[in-house]
Order: sequence, then structure tokens, then C-alpha cells
Amino acid sequence: MIVVPVYNKMILPYSRIYFRTDEFKSLSGRVAIGEKVVMLVKKEDIPKEEYKEDSFYPLAVTGNISSISAEGYVEVMAGERGYIDDVSINQDYSIELSIRRNPVTIDISEELRSKKLEQIRKEMNEYVSNYSWGQSAKAFISQFNSLEETVCAMSIWMTISNEEQYSLLEID
Repeated sequence: MIVVPVYNKMILPYSRIYFRTDEFKSLSGRVAIGEKVVMLVKKEDIPKEEYKEDSFYPLAVTGNISSISAEGYVEVMAGERGYIDDVSINQDYSIELSIRRNPVTIDISEELRSKKLEQIRKEMNEYVSNYSWGQSAKAFISQFNSLEETVCAMSIWMTISNEEQYSLLEID
């Protein structure tokens, strides 16, 4: 299992999360298709040499590396949310942990989720159509399969703090 500590990066269950390959390797030490991943959120933007057991928030997201692109990106297909029970920092600054399931409660119908996703896609497509790069953006937008995935993909353009991003992970 690969443990990937992140800061100021949106991680939500059941979404595709992208990392630059070099970034992923520096955060985790290795990358391989099919590897199980646990993404946890750092409380502060500190280097790995300063990690302590309490440097991380208590919720994490599990997943699997689904692809490594020739363009230099790692795609993690996120699975469930989980509570981190124990964290150990090794001498090489790698992280070991135990995690227990904490599934998200989905309290709106699939029909309503689909309707909201289509509404968001429509609004985003209308917005980007005013720009020369709009057609490329529309292709990107059409690939979103869930509300969570949309939020993760668009988070790089949002001006919200690490704490605010983590708070979305806490919400059922």
C-alpha cells in the first residue's frame, strides 16, 4: 500500500484524482498501476522530514492507481473514506498506518445527483464557451462522472484553504 500525504489538494471518495508523476513519486516514493493508495491530508504544509504522528487529519481516502499517462500524470481512482487509527513515521520518512472504513452516507437519490451533475456541466460549458480554449475545456468537463469528481477536478481553480477542502471530506 502506498501512502500519499497531500496538502491543499481536494480528495473525495469515488472520484478520479490526478497527480503529476514526479509529484506522486516524491510524495510516496513509488508508483505502479494497480497499487493500493491511501491519500491523507496534512494539517500544515511541512516537508516530510518534519512529519509527526499528529501531522495529519483523521480522515483519508483509499484508492487504486488506475493509470500512468505518457503525458506525466498518475490517475488514482478513489474509493472509500476511512479513519486513520495509527500513524508511524519511518526513518526514511515513509508512512505506515492503519485505517478503518468510514463510508459516506449518500442521502440524495441517484436521479437527483445526475440532474445536479448535468446542471453543473451545462453551467461550466456555458462559461468556457466564451474563451478560445473553451472547446478543450468542454472535452475535459464531459469526462466528469460524479459531483465529487467535478469538485476534485475544478479545485485547482478554487481559492479555498486546505482546511476548507478537508471539511468537504468530512461531510456525509
